[in-house]
Amino acid sequence: MGRHVARLLDTRRLTGVNLHFSGPGAAAELVFDGDGNNDAVTVAVTIAAIIDRVEAVFATIGVVVDRAAVVVRQRGHSVSLAIPAPIDRLMAAADGLELAIREVLDDPNDPADVVAADAGDDDDDAPMPLSALRASLAVTLEGERNAALVALVAEAQARRLPFFVDDDGLTLGLGRGGHSFALGALPAPTDVAWDTLSSVPTAFITGTNGKTTTTRLLTSILEATGEVGGATSTDTLRIASENVESGDWSGPGGARRVLRDPRVAWAALETARGGLLRRGLAFSGARVAVITNVAADHLGEFGINDLDDMAEVKCVVARGVADDGIVVVNADDATLMSQVRRDEARGFGRRLVLFARTRGDVLDAHLRAGGEAWWVDDGAIVRGGGEDGGPEPIAVTGVDDVPVTLGGALGFNVENALAAAAAAFAMGVADDVIARGLAAVAPDGAGTPGRGNVFVDDAGRVAVVDFAHNPAAVVALWSLLRYVGDGQPPRHRTLLCMGAPGDRQDAELQALAVAAASGKPDVVVVRELRGYLRGRAEGEVPTLLKASLRGAGVAADAIVDAADDVEGVVCALDAAHPGDVVALTPVVNMAGVLEVLHQRGFRPRL
Repeated sequence: MGRHVARLLDTRRLTGVNLHFSGPGAAAELVFDGDGNNDAVTVAVTIAAIIDRVEAVFATIGVVVDRAAVVVRQRGHSVSLAIPAPIDRLMAAADGLELAIREVLDDPNDPADVVAADAGDDDDDAPMPLSALRASLAVTLEGERNAALVALVAEAQARRLPFFVDDDGLTLGLGRGGHSFALGALPAPTDVAWDTLSSVPTAFITGTNGKTTTTRLLTSILEATGEVGGATSTDTLRIASENVESGDWSGPGGARRVLRDPRVAWAALETARGGLLRRGLAFSGARVAVITNVAADHLGEFGINDLDDMAEVKCVVARGVADDGIVVVNADDATLMSQVRRDEARGFGRRLVLFARTRGDVLDAHLRAGGEAWWVDDGAIVRGGGEDGGPEPIAVTGVDDVPVTLGGALGFNVENALAAAAAAFAMGVADDVIARGLAAVAPDGAGTPGRGNVFVDDAGRVAVVDFAHNPAAVVALWSLLRYVGDGQPPRHRTLLCMGAPGDRQDAELQALAVAAASGKPDVVVVRELRGYLRGRAEGEVPTLLKASLRGAGVAADAIVDAADDVEGVVCALDAAHPGDVVALTPVVNMAGVLEVLHQRGFRPRL
């Protein structure tokens, strides 16, 4: 193969159910140069050569490659390649996959031309020289092989007992029904007290927007049962009603940490796109999975280029649900529903529960077919159908009694409440407890920090804090701003503080600016997200956003620069007059933004 046919971007282990298949393996991401020389034939020949070489390399680690099981996903110039591998040879498989690909792609006449960028298993260092990679493969395999692990996993699977494996060990069962073992000191299957091991009710919560709020609402409901449990989200890890760690815990590592705690009787696990693509699900056998929606965000990564691709990623959680489990889906999202139906046709279906703001044709058809659904009827959150469904829907609580909906004005939080209620009911929670749990979450910096928080000061300035970081979320934010601005004398102005990470495509950033401009803001503060440049030069994202705002009709003199989240909120508040509404969309420093509001005398408007 000649130079510059393709570049290797990433190789990694897949430790659980993933986009490509329902077991462990290794995956690689390649991008073919778009110079016109890589026609369909060239790409196909290159991929075939890689698979041929993979067969030979994998044979050296004792893995027979079934070509029919190899998954190749091509989206434009991007190609994902995934290969199943035994649970005790995943690191060797990832290294072997990298070796095979680079042996095909590297130019032997120019050893200085490294075509692998950021290669290796989640390692951002320079890729290992091929000679060193070949030499290390046998060492990696020797340290990884574990016949006892394979035997225990096989027995757990035969017993349909959830389990998970990572570098910290093997855990059989979940939470208070689980037990963990070090990988170097595993017992024989006959020495395990299998009758003492069990699962606990667990929920995967995913979607483009609303998954964190849905997780918080579900956590509040489950805590209202009085049982000790745990939850993960993009900003905290919570066990026994305490936030024990801050930060993004929405990947498989957070889920496993919760489920290794022997006190845990339930778990609500936010499950973000990144973890699904990089590693797969933390375990299989959850009671319920929730998919809130899909929208344009994080496109262009891992070969996920459009909404259909993203819907397929989000629906991975459905395959992590137990055979008798439930998948809760937003019936108003046509793209998501289409993917769910495709998955059902492929045999991945589980019992489906739908939710929607109103009862429409999709819910009607689902209910006629004997399905269960949740919706809003005459100001109440209701459920209908299912095993105990009669001719009339059952009211669970009033929308006015769910504070995060602001009396129903926040439509997206109505959807999140419906999703959380449906998930809790699927986990065995009674209606009155669901109502009590939903009522306990306030739309402020304590109950749902950064999700539809509304604050006011003595001068009548209103500040709205929301993690609106993609076009769909910003459009939804404008509905909240119109609601909170009503009745403000004199006619209020609207100020918006916005920014975006650098790993979004130019088209996504332009769409974000267009969504921001659609609300006709009087002032827009555009801030840099330092620490989230993600491959772009400093100032590049703000420059693109500002140009797109001007192109969408925002006057140049209405656009203000800020260095970060905190400087952005200060600039916006300094520019606000009494009666104005200020929308703040912090991505990096939520705590810092809330602290500035507190120091400025803003208080929650409940």
